[in-house]
Amino acid sequence: MHPSVEDAVWEAIAVLVAEDHLYFRLTANFQESLPAVLIRAEQPSAGDVLATSRLQIEIYHQTRNDAKTLARVLDAHLLSGPHDTSHGLLDRIWADTPPNEVPYYDGQISQFNAVYRVDTRAV
Repeated sequence: MHPSVEDAVWEAIAVLVAEDHLYFRLTANFQESLPAVLIRAEQPSAGDVLATSRLQIEIYHQTRNDAKTLARVLDAHLLSGPHDTSHGLLDRIWADTPPNEVPYYDGQISQFNAVYRVDTRAV
């Protein structure tokens, strides 16, 4: 069985972003407490010793510069792995799409997204 990529990434980036700003699903009022970091992963249902998952990180912040800075900090941290978490080892992380700005419907918030591939080992 492979570790939950979402749970392991949460733990890996919680050293940089307070846990009350991390989400698996955004709440209706998430804008009231920025920054907000949404973590979503698509994991294969089965795998051998190594499995590769797709990870998407969305960063929401008050300004474009704040969102861009946080996106770059998280990107550098994730890519500096491996990350050993209580949920399991994130063996290797590489960027499919580096952090980039996404137009957000609310002009008061800036959004950046990044997409990664994550290798995990069976536990």
